[in-house]
Amino acid sequence: AFDFEAAGGCGYLVRKKFARAAKVLPLGCDRCDRAITRLCNDNQAPDCTQCIADFKRVGGCMAIFLSNSTRVSELTPTNCATCGQQAADACYALIPPGQGTGFPPSGDDSSADPTGPGTTLASDPASGGGADDSS
Repeated sequence: AFDFEAAGGCGYLVRKKFARAAKVLPLGCDRCDRAITRLCNDNQAPDCTQCIADFKRVGGCMAIFLSNSTRVSELTPTNCATCGQQAADACYALIPPGQGTGFPPSGDDSSADPTGPGTTLASDPASGGGADDSS
């Protein structure tokens, strides 16, 4: 696995250049995938811009707005945990000034899970929303 890293393999994997990564895979290392993955993930800083885009795409902002830390963890892309604060900042930047998320505060015992697929933020202009939390 260390030979793979030294040959630039981790960089190829991070940039999703899988064919190039396969070319620098050392002979006899066909079953090194776990060791390589661990080594590369431990030694590479994540691309937070991509991490945040992926997190937002799968509904991560909704989980943040609902203070659902379990769901936030589930939706955080692999090797992106260090981008958490930047992701939260990006999510809260979606809310127009003076408007809240339109959801009850954490601790609400509602059985509905609004973090599922197809949900939109109530204050998202694209969804026709505009709710505020002044009620």
